[in-house]
Amino acid sequence: MSDPEIKQELTQTEREITFRVYELAQQSAEHHDTLLWEVTYIIWGSTTLLLGFVLEAIKQEPFLTLMTALLSIFLSVMVLRFAMLYRQVRNAKYTICKEIEDALEMKAAWKQHTVTKDYGPGVQTRWYWFATGVFIFIWVCVAIRSSYLFYVYHCR
Repeated sequence: MSDPEIKQELTQTEREITFRVYELAQQSAEHHDTLLWEVTYIIWGSTTLLLGFVLEAIKQEPFLTLMTALLSIFLSVMVLRFAMLYRQVRNAKYTICKEIEDALEMKAAWKQHTVTKDYGPGVQTRWYWFATGVFIFIWVCVAIRSSYLFYVYHCR
């Protein structure tokens, strides 16, 4: 075995390892993206459903409505925080994939992670923040209304 054959073998091994790292980074990014949306769907769906019940009971149970509103505000902030953490991990993993695509000098058509470069960065994130802000605003309104009703019914 001559030196060029050994170099070829190491290069092939390095390529296999690089492809495996690429595959794992891709899987991890997809996993964290799925977590981001699953957690969001669960919390947004449950707080929307809860809102329907709360609005019916606000006059009869203002204190319980207030506690529910505060809990929903907390959950909305919590899911926003989780989503941003999952987003950071996902983006870091996609960055690894882009770097590997460049390092392996893949054809432009094969580069899965540079296809999205035409989309403005953070567009989806801004809409996510806006939707979360709407949920929080609605729950703050419910909290204010239920505090007022609690005061009127129980403190005067």
